[in-house]
Amino acid sequence: RNGPERKEWTAEEDDVIRTGVATHGLRWRKIAQMLPGRSDDAVRNRWNRLKGEAWEEARVSWTRAEDAIIVNSVAEVGHKWFQIAQRLPGRTDHAIRNRY
Repeated sequence: RNGPERKEWTAEEDDVIRTGVATHGLRWRKIAQMLPGRSDDAVRNRWNRLKGEAWEEARVSWTRAEDAIIVNSVAEVGHKWFQIAQRLPGRTDHAIRNRY
C-alpha cells in the first residue's frame, strides 16, 4: 500500500456519521465532507460495519410515521425504493422494501 497510514476511527467521528445519516440520509460524499481525511467510501464502510452494533439498536422499531411515509410514497412514486429511502434518513432502500 502506497497511501497514507490508516488512522483509527474515533467516537467523535462515529457521532458525526450517525448525525450525518440522521440529517442527510445515506449521502456519503456529503457526510465525508464533515470528516477531513475520510473518503465517502471510508465513511460508507464504517457505517456498514457499525450499524449492526449499537447504532442499529436505536432504529430497530419502525414508527407509525415511517410506515405512513412508506405507504404514501409507494402510492406516489411506486416501488422506487431508493427514492423512498431518501425520505427516511437512516433506513436503507432494502429495509424499506422488506418493511412494505
